[in-house]
Amino acid sequence: MIEIDLESEWERQVLGARFDRRLQEALFKAQLERIRGARLRKSLKDFSVVMCIDKEDGVLKSAGFSEPSDMFLNNFLNIFAAWFKAVGQTKGTALSLVDHNGNTNTSFYNYSISSNDIFLTFWNNPPYGGTSCRIGKDDTAASRTDYNVKDPFTTAPESGYVGTTPGSWASGQGLISFSAIISAGGSGTIKENAIFYNRYDNGTSSQYYFAIFRNILSPGVSFSAGDTILVSYGISC
Repeated sequence: MIEIDLESEWERQVLGARFDRRLQEALFKAQLERIRGARLRKSLKDFSVVMCIDKEDGVLKSAGFSEPSDMFLNNFLNIFAAWFKAVGQTKGTALSLVDHNGNTNTSFYNYSISSNDIFLTFWNNPPYGGTSCRIGKDDTAASRTDYNVKDPFTTAPESGYVGTTPGSWASGQGLISFSAIISAGGSGTIKENAIFYNRYDNGTSSQYYFAIFRNILSPGVSFSAGDTILVSYGISC
């Protein structure tokens, strides 16, 4: 196993190295240890590692790591709170969520026999449900009220919302992990990334994205057209 210490000169050790599964896991593990070192090990904390793989020779071109001060957003906490209901509850409680456009939406419920059940439609509306990732270029500190990346890219597909892999729970590590892959259409420097809960409203035929995490990266991750951008995400539990 490759050992990486993010508190030392990690760039000299890994940038330019052939990118493979072992290197990806080593970077992710180093970030997990960094995050857990900044807080109590058993605290609930999200984090991310963004890596750029060079289009020509497949080496690690650049990598960035989320700041320990990043936090869960209000949307996530409202959805999480909605899992808890009174015994025998027959009427849903409206959720107050802010969508990707900054509009407050209260039409979704934590329990409903209609299409407005926030949990049912999360799963049974393919390809509209699930979770997605978006990257941007603003390094303004994360705030609980964030509802999107601050400054998205303008070239596709990095300008849009890219679906993630399913989450994987490793109880021995106390870790949930998932990822997203983007084949860059343009160039720039990634300084932020966000994860969204996708929601489709059958009644209005509208697609919504509710940001649940937003992370600021240090250092920024530079990429060029054709490079592969890999966003690895984790929740330490």
